[in-house]
Amino acid sequence: GLRGVAAADPPAWVPFARVGVGRGWTAVTEPDDSPAGRALAAAARAWKDELLAVSGPRVIVVGAAGPGKVSPANLARALVVGELVCDALEGLLPELAPDADDPPGERQLVIRLYPTARDYLVLAEPGDQGTEAGLGWRPVHDDRGANVAHLALPDPAPADAGGWPEVVPAGNPDRALAHHLTRQWLRRAAGGRGPGNQYQGLWLEVGAAALADELLLDAHTRRWELPEGLTPRTDLLTALPAEMLMPWPALINMSAAALPQIERQQAPLNPVPSAILLGAPGPVGRRNLFYSQSMALLRVLLADATTRPAVVRALEAYMAGDDPGLHSGSAFGDGAEAWGQRALDAARAAAGR
Repeated sequence: GLRGVAAADPPAWVPFARVGVGRGWTAVTEPDDSPAGRALAAAARAWKDELLAVSGPRVIVVGAAGPGKVSPANLARALVVGELVCDALEGLLPELAPDADDPPGERQLVIRLYPTARDYLVLAEPGDQGTEAGLGWRPVHDDRGANVAHLALPDPAPADAGGWPEVVPAGNPDRALAHHLTRQWLRRAAGGRGPGNQYQGLWLEVGAAALADELLLDAHTRRWELPEGLTPRTDLLTALPAEMLMPWPALINMSAAALPQIERQQAPLNPVPSAILLGAPGPVGRRNLFYSQSMALLRVLLADATTRPAVVRALEAYMAGDDPGLHSGSAFGDGAEAWGQRALDAARAAAGR
């Protein structure tokens, strides 16, 4: 099958792949040391080496031009993950899903990949937008002005060195991509450039993004799942004593401008035991806690048929740059403390605590 396919002629692989579809062929991932095996390995390394971008129905992934080069495998991986995230968001928030009649170019989300953290820092110019690397994610940020998600994504390690699993756990770069792509998806859905820093309601945006980074994304079967049981965020939220949580009224009234001030003025919380993560527990950042509480509150409000319409309208308004008008939580029928307690009770039930 490889006869006549030169390593320097990547387009020749396209008809080869088309012929192989549906014929039960098996991919050779570990060529042997025979002449044919070495030729196969060389061809695999050179395949589509000139690839700069890949595009799907809702996502386009671009490899940033710089000293390094994004591998075709990572471009393809990011595209699969991006399309899966769109599938999940359209399933979780169908009220905000794009109209099928919209021109494709107007609804495509943009991901820009960088081959190393150094390339990311030099080319993406994240400034203080990259602070979420403190959550244990790879260098990543969401550029609201340009509507682009930036992510440093080095080549995965070989399978025998613990390469990417098909179902991604917490801390995997796919989680970071899901988080930031969700913010871009919400802005597109609301038809705006994003919320103003002065408006209270940041929890709506970060709650949706944190919900997305809880997703299990199976790149092999192209399926997604939002876990119902113990997750990294419910683990954190339910391991802390109630007095260590951010007061729920303060959470609802938080603006984008106020969050960095809290991080600067308040020290991280003491380490807490984890039912998921191995090793010694580390300190809990205020931002991480804010995200986890926001996710829990948004999830319980979306699950209640009586509050779902109001919270979806508020989320759309906030992402369009308008005041969502949820300064006390009373728009949901009860006060912020009552809904916060329901969110905490639901998280404890899911975590089995």
